[in-house]
Amino acid sequence: MRNLYFVISVLFLTSPAFAEIKPDAGTDQLCTGFEETLEGVWVDNKNRPVLAFRFGSNRGGVGCYAWLNTLPSWNIEAAGALILPRVNWNGNQRKFRSGKAELLFDTGTGGARLINLEGREARGKIIQ
Repeated sequence: MRNLYFVISVLFLTSPAFAEIKPDAGTDQLCTGFEETLEGVWVDNKNRPVLAFRFGSNRGGVGCYAWLNTLPSWNIEAAGALILPRVNWNGNQRKFRSGKAELLFDTGTGGARLINLEGREARGKIIQ
């Protein structure tokens, strides 16, 4: 079953729909210059990519999260970024938490999870 999931994931990542989510013009410098930079997409409940992201962080704890395109259904009207004062590195996991809000990236599996201030969850995939 795990091999089937891997094959489906690879097919998803190479599908034309995945390539349709492009960062907006002017976002190429957001959250760059960190020890590690991850890029990927958040997906909707049908596993379709809807929002590009970039997550940069340093082993020492400082990080940055950027959403790279608009998504009105998520109340995102413009690309932007936030500086994150404390990112925890634990093996393959990179985690930021503030109150109910949480960002979790797993460099081993390529998975990503976001929990917003209202407690709603989104899943994503790291592509770089």
